[in-house]
Amino acid sequence: MASKHYLDEIPPAGGRVYEIVDIPNGDTCHIHDVTEYEQVGTQFHAADVNAACLLEADHAKSGTVHVLTTPNTDTENIKFRATADYAKGDTFTLNGTACPAQTISGRPLESGYFKTGAMVNCILSRGTLWFEGSRAPVLVDDTTGAVFTLGVNNGKLYIKEDE
Repeated sequence: MASKHYLDEIPPAGGRVYEIVDIPNGDTCHIHDVTEYEQVGTQFHAADVNAACLLEADHAKSGTVHVLTTPNTDTENIKFRATADYAKGDTFTLNGTACPAQTISGRPLESGYFKTGAMVNCILSRGTLWFEGSRAPVLVDDTTGAVFTLGVNNGKLYIKEDE
């Protein structure tokens, strides 16, 4: 994630200095800060707030593509209410740009990762949508690398090898 380090302004020990400038019409004036700061503070803009905040995006599904749209492209923290279920192999776009998607552990999303109506959080970093860990427990065979998903169906535990 991109980061920006902010600095507070530090005025001199004697405090800030202001200049009052009269406007020729006589009924108003301007006040200007003319302080010589020991440290100048960092500018803070709407883009900084947007990048730090959780952005709620609109979600739609067209075929196998989950379409996320938002007027703000500065944020990395995205939240959306799913309007359709996720199925393994589905893809994502954000404002028309294709984005690979995976869990923060680097695993592909599994079918049922989110369901219609769920609030879903993800992070956009280097063009990839990173979702919080797997929804179902996953085991990885340390010798073969095969991946297995654990689950419960009708009260019975099952282990399924991922394709």
